[in-house]
Amino acid sequence: KINNEEFDAFKDLKDVEVKIGILNEAFNAATELINNGAEVLICRGGTVDYLKKHFKSIPIIDIEISSYDIAEAISKARKFDDNLAFIVFRKMLFEDKKLPLAFDFNIKIYFIENESEVRGAILKAKEDGYTTFLGGRTVSRICAELGFRSLLLSSGTDSILTAIRQAQQVLKAKDESIRNISLIKDVMENTRIGIIAINEDNQVKLANRKAIEFLNKSNEQIIGSNIYNLFSTDHELEDGNSVIELNGK
Repeated sequence: KINNEEFDAFKDLKDVEVKIGILNEAFNAATELINNGAEVLICRGGTVDYLKKHFKSIPIIDIEISSYDIAEAISKARKFDDNLAFIVFRKMLFEDKKLPLAFDFNIKIYFIENESEVRGAILKAKEDGYTTFLGGRTVSRICAELGFRSLLLSSGTDSILTAIRQAQQVLKAKDESIRNISLIKDVMENTRIGIIAINEDNQVKLANRKAIEFLNKSNEQIIGSNIYNLFSTDHELEDGNSVIELNGK
C-alpha cells in the first residue's frame, strides 16, 4: 500500500513510473510498463512471484517490509486486541522467528505460498483463536468478505526507496555489462584469431569474423549448431585435445 502523498512523491522521481495493481492487475500494468521501456520492475509479496513466472527476462525487485513497518502495524492492531495473526508470504517477513518474542502479547505467523491459500490460512487462524489479521490486500479483501477485522501491512517510504535504489544499482550493473560485452565484441572482431563461444550444451552462441572465414560457412549456419558438427574429428590426443579437419587441412 502507498498513501496518496507517497504515490505523488514516487511519481515525481526521475525514471520511475508508478502503477497500482496486484497479481492479474499487476500483470497488465507490468506489460504496459515493459512496452513503454521499463527495464526493472518493483513490487512486493505474492506479486513478485507472480510476475517472475511471466517475465523471466526482466529483473524484479522485492519491496521488503522493515521492522519499523511491522512495529507500526502491530501498534495499530493492538488498539483492537492482543491476538494478532500475520497472514503473509514468507519473503514479506524476515523477522518471523523473533517477532512473537519481541512483544508481550499473542502473535502468530501463518505463511502462505500463493493467493489461493489465503482464505484457508485466515480460517485456520480464526479457529486458533486469533481475531485480528494483518497481511496484504488479498488478506484485507477476504477478511472483509468474512466479516473479520484486518489491517493492511504496508511498506513504508524507506522500504520503497530502498527497493528503488536496488533497482538503480541493477540498471547500473546492466549498463556496465553492456559496455563490457561491447568491448569484448570489438576485440573479437579485430583479432586475427578465430574465436567461437559455446554454451554448456556445446551449441555455438558467438563466432567472430575470422572464425566464420575459417569455417567457410555463413553466420546463420554456425550460430546454434553443435560445435562438433562443424568439424571433422580425426582422432583424440592423450592430453584430451583433438586433431580436426578444417577445409581439407
